[in-house]
Amino acid sequence: RQAMFSSYPAHFWREGITTAALSFLLFNNGASIGWSSPALPSLETDPDFSDKMGADTAAWIGSLICLTSCAGNILTPSLTSYLGPKKTLLLSVLPIFTINWALILVARPIT
Repeated sequence: RQAMFSSYPAHFWREGITTAALSFLLFNNGASIGWSSPALPSLETDPDFSDKMGADTAAWIGSLICLTSCAGNILTPSLTSYLGPKKTLLLSVLPIFTINWALILVARPIT
């Protein structure tokens, strides 16, 4: 008797992994865009950051997602035409999550 998971065809798993990757990427994008809304007031009242958080710093924090989105909008069409949509999606998800979590792990307070 075969295991339950091995009875599905290979394309089922590829489609499932691609769908999960797209869902995680969309969640990450939404969380990144919405992050500055609650984070900026919190940073402005935090004793470690309040003296360093000016209007310019807050503007940069809020606008960085837009600046990086511009780069993504320029690179994505050429990668998609070269690799195809599924491979482009799968190859972009892993580095994005790895970089995001690595930055969270190494972040230190501004002194």
